[in-house]
Amino acid sequence: MFLSKLISIKNALKIIENKWRIKEYETIHIKDAYLRVLGEDICSYHNSPPFNKSMMDGYALISKNTFGASINNLKNITIIDEIGAGEFSEKEIHDLEGIKISTGAPIPKGADGVLMEEFTKLKGDDLEIHAQITPMENISLKGGRY
Repeated sequence: MFLSKLISIKNALKIIENKWRIKEYETIHIKDAYLRVLGEDICSYHNSPPFNKSMMDGYALISKNTFGASINNLKNITIIDEIGAGEFSEKEIHDLEGIKISTGAPIPKGADGVLMEEFTKLKGDDLEIHAQITPMENISLKGGRY
């Protein structure tokens, strides 16, 4: 049977400090940077992506309106607009509303998730949904933040 001896946090930190010391900074070619650690933060002057965008074709929705939706428990949402790639919508999504959205299009105001088109059936302006999403699902955040 293996028994280990407990040590204090202070001693554990001392062991780590002795084993892992920060080395002096050095400048290397990018091709030699694999598995290396940056010596300082790199900041961009531009966000990429420049806005929260849809990661797939589907419908921008308020996620709580999808909770409980399934193939046996269909929910209905009213579609109020459509956003193609390279387009914007000035409309804001309210309770039980959604906007059809293309991959890469900006997330409209009020939406906090995108439901994939495959989990829906469109009947005029009424969208029948049979799956649920969680907040921020299928959204790529501005500046790549997660």
